[in-house]
Amino acid sequence: MAATSLGGRIQQDAHLMTKAPAAGMVWAIVGVLSLIYVAYLMIAWISSPDFVRTMPASPVPDGVKLTLNILQVTTCVITLLVVYFFVVKPKLQTGRFTFIALFMFAHVTTFVHDALGNYAAIHVAYNAYPVNMGSWANFIPGYVAPNHNLMPESFFMMMPPYIWYNAGLSVAFAWIWRKLDVRFPSGGNLTVIAAVFIVMMLADLIAEFGFIRSGAYSYIGGIRDISWWEGTLYQYPLYIPVLTAALTMGFTTLLYYRDDKGESWADRGIHKLKLSEGGKTFMRFLALTGAMHAINLITFWVPLQFFVMNGEPAPVETQHGKQWRKTGDQGIPDFEIQSPA
Repeated sequence: MAATSLGGRIQQDAHLMTKAPAAGMVWAIVGVLSLIYVAYLMIAWISSPDFVRTMPASPVPDGVKLTLNILQVTTCVITLLVVYFFVVKPKLQTGRFTFIALFMFAHVTTFVHDALGNYAAIHVAYNAYPVNMGSWANFIPGYVAPNHNLMPESFFMMMPPYIWYNAGLSVAFAWIWRKLDVRFPSGGNLTVIAAVFIVMMLADLIAEFGFIRSGAYSYIGGIRDISWWEGTLYQYPLYIPVLTAALTMGFTTLLYYRDDKGESWADRGIHKLKLSEGGKTFMRFLALTGAMHAINLITFWVPLQFFVMNGEPAPVETQHGKQWRKTGDQGIPDFEIQSPA
């Protein structure tokens, strides 16, 4: 009986050892495919005639220039500080990259999805004043909008937040989530998750309100019936904070649901692989990358297309005034600024 019991435990342990890395390995494979996709887009774009700066079609007011210059410098400075304190310094102290560092590295690769905001139709317009080299959108399979190589994706203003803003919010919300669990132990998981979700929505509302008012971008093709400040340059579709909260919640689960080995649901079991520490770290990065690309598409970019396809033409204020909003001669009606009839 004892022999049978011991044999059963040994067999069970062996089964767990072979199955444990499965989740991590699957997500690592997704990560490899995601990085191949990212590399394809970047190489195809940079080596093409599309890699050229999009200039404003008309003069940009000095006040807007100043604001956008401050934003570009500020986002870059914050990025450098975050990279030093959360990536470089821990690496020098411990000799390895922390989970948070890998988390941020994986976040950076998801920047390529930013162009999906106009995948099915025109929904958002970026200001062309910040430093940009157009967009890689023409190389995304199935992209609908024509001449979208002129969409000004700013590397100094829009890309840096992918390193510290999304990652920072996820860390903060994971902390809030744990605090709420301790403070309201009888509240139940759904109640706590709902509370965190609402906080996430409010955080996005505040952040995006600032960016929109600065002149950085405008949701010109949003659904006006479910938008604040509808019909103006500052209209804010109320489905955006909901989708953003869902996106951030997905990221936050990677931090909240970590086991005693420090592994998330994406890289679980990687520690059992017969690799060097450096090899395991790289596998964790791949797994986190795969999970983050999946979270991006499933919680935000794919569902966003429903709203994009049901959006409305650019607000009258966009068409008849403040012409510096125009992002270039893209040949897209919603971007064309027309004279009043």
